[in-house]
Amino acid sequence: MEKIIKRELSDGLRVFLVPKPDFKEKFAMVSVNFGSSSVRYNGVKLPFGSAHFLEHKLFDDENLDILDEFSELEAEVNAFTNYFNTS
Repeated sequence: MEKIIKRELSDGLRVFLVPKPDFKEKFAMVSVNFGSSSVRYNGVKLPFGSAHFLEHKLFDDENLDILDEFSELEAEVNAFTNYFNTS
C-alpha cells in the first residue's frame, strides 16, 4: 500500500509526497484548479481554451529556452489540461 504524505504550507500551497524507495526516477507535478471548464476567473468571463493557452505559455520565455534548461538536468517536460486542472 502506498503512503501519501500531505502538507499545506503557510501560503496555502498543498504538497503531496508519495515515497517510492525502490524507484530510481523522480517525478514532480504542479497543478492548478483551472481547466477547460473554467470560463470565469475572479468574476471575469474568459474564452474557452484559456487554460490550454496558459499551459503553453508556461514554457515561453524570450531570453532562454526553458526546455533546454530542463534537458540539461536530464529532465523530461510535459503539460496537460483536463476539465478541471492545468498541470
